[in-house]
Amino acid sequence: MISIKFQDLRALELTVQDPPPTSALRPVLLPVYMEEIDSAVAVLNEVHRAHRQDVERNIHPVMPTANRATWKRGWEAKVDQIKPRELYRVVAYLMYATTLAGVVRAAYDDLMKKFAAANDAEASRIVAAHATRIEAARTAYAPVFKVRNKVFAHTALAKPDRPDDTASMKYSSLQYLIGNPCGFGPEGLCFGGDWTFDGDPSPSLRTIGVYSLHIETRHLLAAWRQLLDEAVMSLAALPDADVLRARDGAVSVRRLRPASPT
Repeated sequence: MISIKFQDLRALELTVQDPPPTSALRPVLLPVYMEEIDSAVAVLNEVHRAHRQDVERNIHPVMPTANRATWKRGWEAKVDQIKPRELYRVVAYLMYATTLAGVVRAAYDDLMKKFAAANDAEASRIVAAHATRIEAARTAYAPVFKVRNKVFAHTALAKPDRPDDTASMKYSSLQYLIGNPCGFGPEGLCFGGDWTFDGDPSPSLRTIGVYSLHIETRHLLAAWRQLLDEAVMSLAALPDADVLRARDGAVSVRRLRPASPT
């Protein structure tokens, strides 16, 4: 389960006064979208929970025994039963997680834009300090995005619009779409891999399953949460006069919540 809570981050509450004729006062929290991100994480946890339940009920009972011939027959029957729904969960998790990754990045970018309005020099320092870790997080998750872009958003076969959409890539994207090849292990089924076609080189599509996706997504979210926490801490350390420049119409600021240990 992903237990990371973005709503537990340190936060700033700016009181913003709307322009006339209402001139209403309302609170605005920084960083934004934290509640929505936590709600999206709950969806990913539910997909993972359903996956784990399926593994425990339908895979663990047929893991290898001394009689491997009997096990192999049981394995083939179980794979035929659960492959469609496990592939469906992989697609659902992957598409939802990659979309969420974009939302988390947008929350960070929004915070840094407001930080720059408050104190551009300090914001630039934070951006430079975070650059290597942001690139490391992007690089680590890039193979997941590649499967999304080449297979499940649309196959390379149906939309071959990139230089790397070779014959092997197009064929691999089609096979991946239907869950071939399919692997079997203690953590459930995993799908995909490389197929060569017409002598083309391997397209380097990685194998993926709900378990591996969940682990990688947890690492990605933890990295972004840490970056957001450091940024909002630095923004909160500025004088009130600087912080108020972060948002048009801001008239007061409160510093909220110590960070949780998550």
